Amino acid sequence: MLRQFDVPTDMVVARDVSVLVRLLGGEQLSGPQARQLQGSIFLAFPGLERDDAHLLADDRIVAYLASAHDAVPHLFYFLAPLPAAGALLGFLAGASGTPGVTADGSAVVDEQALEKLAWHLTKAAEYAESVGDDWHRMADSFISQLPDEHASLLNETLTQHLVD
Repeated sequence: MLRQFDVPTDMVVARDVSVLVRLLGGEQLSGPQARQLQGSIFLAFPGLERDDAHLLADDRIVAYLASAHDAVPHLFYFLAPLPAAGALLGFLAGASGTPGVTADGSAVVDEQALEKLAWHLTKAAEYAESVGDDWHRMADSFISQLPDEHASLLNETLTQHLVD
């Protein structure tokens, strides 16, 4: 089941991620509660949607998403991995050293973005383990959306960090 979280415009402008921190950060959820929410949340910005521009062309949304990932490093654990939900694209838009989304809405994946993605997916994988969940399935659902050369690198990085 997908769960839509509508982010009010004033929270986006203020980069106020306190609700996400309160709900998903730290030790608030038991293992069963966390596993029930795994991969089910997508963030929506109804007050900022425009017909003439990609949602991630709005720098305020990109900054909000970057703040959300910074405040809840394991956020990927909870986000819906469906490409249409935009979790990976939204992350990459804020993680890249260059503008993170092209005019056609595809992601720019540079070295900086890959390093940040590896770190955040590692945090999500560690969180998955801490609540008794399978980190491979969760991480693969995002990594599989990337080109093969990036996916291989991320798989190696996660395995190295989590198996050692």
